[in-house]
Amino acid sequence: GHYLLGNIDLKKQWPKHAFFWEKIELYKMCTLYYLCLKRPRKAAHFEALARKEFDKCALPLSFI
Repeated sequence: GHYLLGNIDLKKQWPKHAFFWEKIELYKMCTLYYLCLKRPRKAAHFEALARKEFDKCALPLSFI
């Protein structure tokens, strides 16, 4: 809701200050939202952002 109302700007400080799971959940919700609007390119953009966050946060197997 906050993203759609313009309260979250992905080009400013929010991505730097948000927790990992906050970003993942926002990207998943935006992916679903744009899929429902039949805007697959925009949905794919948010899906790619979610994948990028997972890749940045991946734990090495030696850590487990």
